[in-house]
Amino acid sequence: LFAAINLLRYENTKDFLYLCLFTGARRGNVTAMRWEDINFQRSTWHIPNTKNGTSQLLPLSTAAVAILHKRFAKRKHNCPWVFPSDRAPSG
Repeated sequence: LFAAINLLRYENTKDFLYLCLFTGARRGNVTAMRWEDINFQRSTWHIPNTKNGTSQLLPLSTAAVAILHKRFAKRKHNCPWVFPSDRAPSG
């Protein structure tokens, strides 16, 4: 699976798939991930609203944190979204 992901053309797609795998989070939660919900010091991600309507605090692996650091360094105009979209208002 990792070899197939690495063959993908777009870095955003690779990062998205890896974060889904490394966190076990639902696709919708990962697409709605905001920088304010990431705590780099504690390596955690606070999901404010899960499918069942509650919040959740997820520990982040070293690999997930590395992806997030890379994306944070490349973010544009202080965008609040980890995976910004030109079409969707929420990430």
